Amino acid sequence: MTAGFRVLVFLVALTLTPAITKAQFGPDRSRLNGAGMVVPGGAVGGQLPLGPSSPKVILPSSATADAVRQQLDAGVSLESIDCALVDLDVVLTEKLGSLPISLDHAGLKQARVSSDARVQGQFSPQPLRAALDRMLRPHGLKAVVVNDGLRITADFRELSQRGIGTSRWVGIDEAFSLRVDAALSQKVAVDFNDEPLAEVAKRLSEIMSLPIVLDFRSLEEIGMTADVEVTLSIEEMSIRSMLRLLLTPLDLTYRVDSEVLVFTTKESAELNLVNRIYWLEGTGFPIGDMDSVIDVIQGTLKPEFWEQLGGPGVINPLTEGYGNRPAIIVSATQEVHRQIETLLTVMRESHVGDDPVLHR
Repeated sequence: MTAGFRVLVFLVALTLTPAITKAQFGPDRSRLNGAGMVVPGGAVGGQLPLGPSSPKVILPSSATADAVRQQLDAGVSLESIDCALVDLDVVLTEKLGSLPISLDHAGLKQARVSSDARVQGQFSPQPLRAALDRMLRPHGLKAVVVNDGLRITADFRELSQRGIGTSRWVGIDEAFSLRVDAALSQKVAVDFNDEPLAEVAKRLSEIMSLPIVLDFRSLEEIGMTADVEVTLSIEEMSIRSMLRLLLTPLDLTYRVDSEVLVFTTKESAELNLVNRIYWLEGTGFPIGDMDSVIDVIQGTLKPEFWEQLGGPGVINPLTEGYGNRPAIIVSATQEVHRQIETLLTVMRESHVGDDPVLHR
């Protein structure tokens, strides 16, 4: 990592934890990131020289792709554009002549943009690349060169700055997870005075419009029953923060299971870890440097929780980011996932420009 990047990581970590615990990790990182991808020092401008240890990035190389690249840098006058996104490929083809343009409907879906969205603008003579950027960026889209022409698809660098498509649960219904997140973000005022935990769960279920159940087996394992009395009085706070204050003194926490919110013990939560994929565009982590990603998370967010120090948590890279989306998959508790989400959000808010590419 560069000195500037190390400073950014340090400042971000300070906003999340009272103090940073520096964890010492063993040298065996190879099992986490495969062969430990290394970009040779000759890599310039994101183009990687091919070599035995370099990831191979295959760029479109057809005659059509070459012609499209030339046209992107040529000046054009599109004049007025006003059409539905679903018709943009046809409209642009008519205005630009023989340039083959297609819509990536899967990409539009990931960008959460309707095919009926209007694309509008006045485009005076300028390079086609600039004109396309101006009309597509507001929708979280971009035009990319493919072997058969130009394809309009999702711009994940832009979308990540809007918090779109940055993560996804594995094994938890996405629609329900969004409901849970919205419910936990609600502000509430509560006044529980020696009320049984079961009654508190019932009242909160009504407030959140979500089913809440107690994990009776895990409660019994620590000698607790659903009748344990709870006292908490707050004027206004997010339900997420309120639950932390409510459950932590009892050594309890919550997790999402199927389509219910479960109040359970911390030990049980660590035996029922949930998986989540995190995409890393826009965070400032160097593309190809999965060691830095893993070290930052494990070294600043509950270091004792991760497997290197004997804990249950696991992080593995899914893709390095050369020619695809850089991503990690994390097995952790709901609480730790929330901390990771906050860390990556703060890093995106602190980073501008393109993500650097690893040079060694």
